[in-house]
Amino acid sequence: MSFPNSGTTYTIRFVKVSTGKRVGTNYHKEANKVGKLPIFDDQPEGPYWGTLNDLPVAGEHVLVKTHCGGYHTLDTRGIDRTSEGRFIWECAMASLSDDISKAYPLKHVKKTVHLIRDPFSNIVARFHNRFKDPSIGGEKNFGYRNTKEGFRQFCEKYQQSYQRAQQQLLTEHQTTLMKDVPCAVEFILYVQWHNNAFKTTKMMGIDVMVLHYESFETRFDETTDNLLSFLGYQNSKRKYKFESGKTYSEYFRPKERQKVKEVLQELASTETWAEIKDYF
Repeated sequence: MSFPNSGTTYTIRFVKVSTGKRVGTNYHKEANKVGKLPIFDDQPEGPYWGTLNDLPVAGEHVLVKTHCGGYHTLDTRGIDRTSEGRFIWECAMASLSDDISKAYPLKHVKKTVHLIRDPFSNIVARFHNRFKDPSIGGEKNFGYRNTKEGFRQFCEKYQQSYQRAQQQLLTEHQTTLMKDVPCAVEFILYVQWHNNAFKTTKMMGIDVMVLHYESFETRFDETTDNLLSFLGYQNSKRKYKFESGKTYSEYFRPKERQKVKEVLQELASTETWAEIKDYF
């Protein structure tokens, strides 16, 4: 489970390459590439196989990609205030098409990998991802350059659209602090998402591995062993290279980072803050 653009693509590919085994997905565009085959015979509604590598054997778990819910702003200029009840439902939501999704039973879910990324890099990566959206059609149609300056220009306009909704979620003091922070609403979505993720896995009573995306760069071998062991795989020693340097803290000024820290510390649950505090 991952907040979008927190390293999901790399983690999924890493497991596929390192093990030679199939991975899964909740999303039809990825599943369609391999025939949209359900992982479980008794659950045709999903999740689906995302690749057609070797099948896992007894004792091995299938890593399934899901972003759950509560990670986007709404067309009505509101913020998706997803409750934990809806969040767990959306974790099991498989898309059948661009317009139709259906939730599948959670009976086969035994473990979860909770992926976390530096919030500043995560928010900037979400901006970068907009350039890949075919409905936008690249930099020319998007209207902003894929640079630090382009990010801050985009955030200025983006933030204006959600100012009122943001004020409904924050105290007056928090609103004042976040007033000039680029894409401030994204940080609210980020902390809300992780709060819900911790509540959900606790409610489900399943094993959880919290995986910090940056650990692939700082402790690659240890992270490899821990992740594959958690999923029940032997380490095949095949490595999927990690591309370092995708950090974007410099997109924010020191005072902006301090303001985000103060507000997120107040909004975060105990579990969330314990995992993200070292990013500040």
